[in-house]
Amino acid sequence: MNELVSVSEKQQFLHKKPINKHIFLIESDKKLAHRLAEQIQAFGFQVTIFLNADSLYAKLKDKQPCAVIIDYELPDQSLSGIEAIKEIRAQPEDVLPLSIPVIFISRRADIQSRLEAIKAGGNAYLLKPLDVSHLIEWVGKLVNTQEEEACQVLIIHEHNKDALYHARILEEAGVSTTICDNPLSILNYMENKNPDLILMDLYMPGFLGSDIASMIRQIDPYVAIPIIYLSSELSNQVKTQALLKGGDNFLFKPVLAEILVSMVTYKAQRFRKLRALMLKDGLTGLYNHRHIKEFIKNECARAQRNGTEVSVAMFDVDFFKKVNDSYGHAVGDVVLKTLSHFLKDRVRKTDLVGRYGGEEFIIVFPNTSTEIADILCENLREDFERILHFSRQDNFHMTFSCGIASYPHYDSAELVADSADQALYISKDKGRNQVTVI
Repeated sequence: MNELVSVSEKQQFLHKKPINKHIFLIESDKKLAHRLAEQIQAFGFQVTIFLNADSLYAKLKDKQPCAVIIDYELPDQSLSGIEAIKEIRAQPEDVLPLSIPVIFISRRADIQSRLEAIKAGGNAYLLKPLDVSHLIEWVGKLVNTQEEEACQVLIIHEHNKDALYHARILEEAGVSTTICDNPLSILNYMENKNPDLILMDLYMPGFLGSDIASMIRQIDPYVAIPIIYLSSELSNQVKTQALLKGGDNFLFKPVLAEILVSMVTYKAQRFRKLRALMLKDGLTGLYNHRHIKEFIKNECARAQRNGTEVSVAMFDVDFFKKVNDSYGHAVGDVVLKTLSHFLKDRVRKTDLVGRYGGEEFIIVFPNTSTEIADILCENLREDFERILHFSRQDNFHMTFSCGIASYPHYDSAELVADSADQALYISKDKGRNQVTVI
């Protein structure tokens, strides 16, 4: 019996475009333009600099960026930034689609200039001298820099023909599906695939869907996962009992395609949002301590099964207390948020970034040796050091220290995390602003 059949792996219905992280920066001050570009690039973006707006229209017809950052005035140029955007917005929409945000930067703080920027289709208006961390925060709000993963749905069904029919409908709508044709294998799937929703038949040979739902609800990590029954059952009493045992909704067979897609996607996306609120840190939006520990545990278990490695890197902001003491806790919070944006923008899709506590952060690198993790973290360290942070009193640079350890060199999730922490403190003892591997 083929217990786990991934429809996504067998049929590719969606062709995803590569992530666009290319920014057009139009700034007439050459020195400022290159300084801004260098710092923006530290967050993993590519930057093309224009010292005037004359060639912007032609370049947009050739290549489209993920965002345009433009000086409002562009002094001493034939065309101001606001005039250039107005002219381009007057062209056919495919030249500069509304989906590409425009961020104006300016020394003018008056309301009239801000309103003109909005009328021209500006999405943000930031004042000079420019706080790059604030700029990147706006870019993060306006630009989808991470490829959004498709919702993951587990279909539990012993009749493969029906399961494939429902899977095909969902896949065509962008939902990733896996079919489990043996309900006894469901916990193995839950551990490995981490679904956003379960779709299962109420009646299966030898199994009741409501009993499976009740069993799932007894396992803490799966208490809130949506469960939708497929059934032709008309008895209100049976339906009520099934819902009381842990189901969330019924879909009656035969299910119309649009109803199946709308119900599944709504429930799955809502669950993702609720789960994110439970799993993420309020200040930085990174995964919290509890989820990180669970993730490391799961990845070490996966590595043991597959004979692979998992590397864990701990980061600590150097002299962070001095920032709070010198500039205040509000500035300290901005530094932490800047580092969180920086790490999220720079890691691979398979890596997990979290806030371990206070000014301590963590990255988990699945299927990665310490040698590769060391190279990645050294690049992060060098680039973070270039970022300029701002306060009312002063502008300043920050650094971090880092420690790395891996599984199976340390043979448990707890030992890997503790060893990475020890490596971090070695970096701090040796003078900070460095990476140590143990």
